[in-house]
Amino acid sequence: MRPGGNRGWLLRLVLAFAFAQGAVSMARPAVSYRALALGADERAVGVIAGVYALLPLFAAVPSAAAPTTAGARRCCRPAWC
Repeated sequence: MRPGGNRGWLLRLVLAFAFAQGAVSMARPAVSYRALALGADERAVGVIAGVYALLPLFAAVPSAAAPTTAGARRCCRPAWC
C-alpha cells in the first residue's frame, strides 16, 4: 500500500466525532430546560450544566501529565514515525 493510501477511516472518524459533538451540544440545553420544566431550582440546573465538564476535566489531567512521566519526545511524536 502506498503511503497515505486509504484514508477512509479518517473521514469516518471525523464524522463520528462531529455527530457526537453535535449530540452533546444539543443535549446540554435540552437537559437544562427539561430540569427547569420539572421544577428544578437554579442550583440544580447549575450542577446539571457543570456535570458535562467533569469528563473532559478527568481526561485532561492525566493526558497533561503524560509527557512528564513518559517523556516529551515519546508522547509528542506522530504515530506514523
